[in-house]
Amino acid sequence: MKRSEANQPLEYYINMDYPIVIYQADEGGFVAEIKELPGCLTQGETLDEVYDRIETARKAWIEVAYEDGISIPLPQTKQEHSGRFLTRIPRSLHRRLSEEASNEGVSLNQYVLAILSESVGKGEVQTKTTKVVKDLEEVADRMKMAPCFIGITDWSFVDIQAFIDPAIIGEEMKEVAA
Repeated sequence: MKRSEANQPLEYYINMDYPIVIYQADEGGFVAEIKELPGCLTQGETLDEVYDRIETARKAWIEVAYEDGISIPLPQTKQEHSGRFLTRIPRSLHRRLSEEASNEGVSLNQYVLAILSESVGKGEVQTKTTKVVKDLEEVADRMKMAPCFIGITDWSFVDIQAFIDPAIIGEEMKEVAA
């Protein structure tokens, strides 16, 4: 990370809202991370605990970077984008894109914008679809290990939920199921 003189007072950076990513840890509990601040992550047993810890870690990360003169990245939500970027492409691709735009009756910029928007949208849908498929595969794997449900009438809905995803039920539901 590059060293720089702070352009703003420390409180400016401390008061910024950075997106926090929280996910379940394989070994239990939760992990929280602020991707814009490299290495700023923590874990905790509960969501409240991990949130409190990531806030403490965020403030400490910013304070140390500020004191050491290290550039503090802005949160993605604060970064300003002009809506313009320049990229070099092969002449043959430029020609092909221009021809396609002409065939569609739109400008080259409009055509490239449409292609990029469609591609990013597909990526978001694909990411969500991949997660759903993965979740369904995990449920199917768990179901293979389960006793046959046919003829079993003494299982409650809570039992089935707990079998499919133990994280679904809380302590209160565990007591009810017992």
